[in-house]
Amino acid sequence: MPTEVEEITDRGGADIQTFDVAVAELEVGMDILVDVDGISCRATIDAIDVDTNAPDCLSISYLTEDGDGRTMTVPEAESVSAILS
Repeated sequence: MPTEVEEITDRGGADIQTFDVAVAELEVGMDILVDVDGISCRATIDAIDVDTNAPDCLSISYLTEDGDGRTMTVPEAESVSAILS
């Protein structure tokens, strides 16, 4: 259940709404905000796996709105900004 919803402005200038969600609650296909070279960028989650080098972390593969595929490793206890559709 979203707790705190905030409005932000993305690179295109359009207002979008986000809410914080625990990393452990993410699902494939969800849109999230990621930092790409210091700029908030919209991305869609492609895959979520347990990081074999850090069992308390998840490895999240995602595709940015520019079509770049990337991966990040995040502790399960942290939260990320998901985009409210």
